[in-house]
Amino acid sequence: MGLNLKDEKSGGTIEPVPTGRYTVKIFNAELGKTQKEQDIINLTYLILEGPQEKRRFFDRVVITKNSLWKLKTLLTIVDSPLAESSDVELDSAVEALKDKKLSVHVEVAKNDDGKTQYSCSGWQKVTTPISTNKTEKKINILE
Repeated sequence: MGLNLKDEKSGGTIEPVPTGRYTVKIFNAELGKTQKEQDIINLTYLILEGPQEKRRFFDRVVITKNSLWKLKTLLTIVDSPLAESSDVELDSAVEALKDKKLSVHVEVAKNDDGKTQYSCSGWQKVTTPISTNKTEKKINILE
């Protein structure tokens, strides 16, 4: 059966994820190249909780001497032993990041071309379990 696109509007837009802190999973990580042929790791984050749950946003790690801190930070947060290695293969780093959970702060802005751009920072380990039960209530007890 064919799709009827006759009455559909084209050029729809998706609202960007709002600026804020999110508990996420690295849904996808893959190697690529920049326009200047530098190695890059493209990351897709999947939001796991809250009003933006199941939404995605993107980040990248350009592999240069000045940006290795970002890759080391991410590998440290996901408890990968590669963070302390002196001979890390990029393929191994990418695999170590996939499907890992963490907390990240994202800023949303427009670049010079007017396209949405995400800036990620403040990566943290997720220290509490991610709730999978929508009816579960969290109770804090103060001593």
